[in-house]
Amino acid sequence: MKYTRDYRERLSLDDGTLIEFRAVQPWHKAMLAEGFTRLSPESRRRRFFTSKTGLSDEELRYLTEFDGTDHYALGAMLPAGEPDGDGEPEGIGVARFVRSTSDPETAEISIVVVDDWQHRGVGKRLLERIAGAAAERGIRRIRSVALADNPDVRELLERHTESLEVRRSEPGVVEFSFPLTMPVSEDIFDALFSTLRLVALGSFIVPIWFGEQTVRRLLSLGRNRKRDAGETPNGS
Repeated sequence: MKYTRDYRERLSLDDGTLIEFRAVQPWHKAMLAEGFTRLSPESRRRRFFTSKTGLSDEELRYLTEFDGTDHYALGAMLPAGEPDGDGEPEGIGVARFVRSTSDPETAEISIVVVDDWQHRGVGKRLLERIAGAAAERGIRRIRSVALADNPDVRELLERHTESLEVRRSEPGVVEFSFPLTMPVSEDIFDALFSTLRLVALGSFIVPIWFGEQTVRRLLSLGRNRKRDAGETPNGS
């Protein structure tokens, strides 16, 4: 297995910038929290459906302390001492998958890249690696959901009819299922990457840039924290 808890890899982006990919470790909490501060308010809204201002200790534990089988994450960072960096590694993106609790062969993939590193090829390289990690662990389908009447979604369906499995989960809503095999085929990768671009435009209900299961888990942590503090969920 390539994508283990010790996974580490360096490569150069198209512009020559050297970056490093590493499996996320429990001691990466501070780097993850700092990277969150470099997401714009709009990026946060699209990924969390709310105007979050930071990540709690419980959320950081969930995002960095996982089993590596049903939940796995890897990060992209600028190594210490590289151009544009300083004396410490700089986190620039995170990708993860979370296996479905109802179907062990299905997962959601999520990718987040800080705003000032977007459109430089980081997201595409994170997608290649997290899809490979999911396939290594027996994931055979990647799931997402979208509004059926969105014109961008209709175009996606027309372009990738042979690569997508589609069903209507409720009126006006379609569920996408991407078959995933090793190695990941070029057609499937193109369909996945096209979907990520639509997520960035806000076309999807459930953002695979920060998967539904992950969002639900983070929101439940927030509700539990308020309950433990004696607050009601709406803060009253």
